[in-house]
Amino acid sequence: MRDEVRTMRSIIFLVLALFTEVAWSIDSTQCNPVPNPDGIGPWDYYDPKNREDDFRTSNIAGGNIHLVEKAHFTQKVENLISGESSYLYWDIEYTLRRIPNHPRALWAASRYERSDKYVPHPKGQPRYSAECYFDRAIRFQPDNAITHMLYAMHMQMGDRIKEAEGEYKLALDLDPNHPEIRYNVGLFYFKRKNYDKAYEHAVAAYDKGYPLPGLKNMLKGVKKWR
Repeated sequence: MRDEVRTMRSIIFLVLALFTEVAWSIDSTQCNPVPNPDGIGPWDYYDPKNREDDFRTSNIAGGNIHLVEKAHFTQKVENLISGESSYLYWDIEYTLRRIPNHPRALWAASRYERSDKYVPHPKGQPRYSAECYFDRAIRFQPDNAITHMLYAMHMQMGDRIKEAEGEYKLALDLDPNHPEIRYNVGLFYFKRKNYDKAYEHAVAAYDKGYPLPGLKNMLKGVKKWR
């Protein structure tokens, strides 16, 4: 049984791009269960065991996460330049089917949906919406603070301000000491002109070593940095 799974894994990574026409026939309005019908994955991006070398299943160091990234989520895919194995969005979609809470792939899906390259549902375009990918990521690992933060940022980009604030609060409840979450919450409140809250979260982010000075400079610009 294990040998069969390994064989299937190799075949999937090599030839699945040939069958994109079938993948896009699924109704993109349905987010569907997270487990994959072929039994490969899903893998938690944040679980260290998914980065362990396993040369029994591949010749690539870095485990399942690196295997998927090397084949499908390269720099040009993340930067929305072009696809790696097939169409651009197909590579993002493949990454998020195997690794539903992959943070950079989730953000790429959100950005792609707002880019001038996005055309709804021709061959090679998304089977799911970005909203579906966030929904699936949260159902897969509901207690991951970074996923909630990214979902809040996605909502914020769509002017869903109250919903975004709720997701930011969930992210903070899950990990109140994470500097990146604090920083992005600070940016959220700065854009709402709630400078006191922006300052509170900025201080928390910088106290935890957040490196980018942008929020501090913005607060200085409105004379709210104390």
